[in-house]
Amino acid sequence: MLVRVIARAPGCLLLAAVLAINAGCVAKPQCDLKNPPKRTFKLKIQTQTNQGKVEPTGVNHGDGSSANLLKTCPGDTVKWELKDYDFVIAFDKGTSSPFSWTTKNAANDGANNWSADGSVEDKEPKDVELKYSIQIVDGGKLDPIIIVER
Repeated sequence: MLVRVIARAPGCLLLAAVLAINAGCVAKPQCDLKNPPKRTFKLKIQTQTNQGKVEPTGVNHGDGSSANLLKTCPGDTVKWELKDYDFVIAFDKGTSSPFSWTTKNAANDGANNWSADGSVEDKEPKDVELKYSIQIVDGGKLDPIIIVER
């Protein structure tokens, strides 16, 4: 499994073998389908205002680390959150969704906190980068990536 990642990032073999991670070289975690980890990823959508238009600039984990490329396992839950702005999560036509839906509108909790979530399903494709869109209503769009590992 590590060979596939190393092939994409030459020069990381030694450090990847010793540390399992190094500057872009990440050892691939195994997803145990008999006992899925059932983790919850709470993602914060980062924004900026550009000429009066709110644009998403990135997706971060709660600790501030980037989730623009998110690796998940079947059984995990992904929750996107944004303060003050409505948004939609969508997988483009022809792109498989790892969720039971291809488009999800955010819900407002009444205090102007918007969120959308989904549980990662055990379906194909696996180990493929799936590009999706975060579209802020009346604003900009961001195209992060999710990978469902096996």
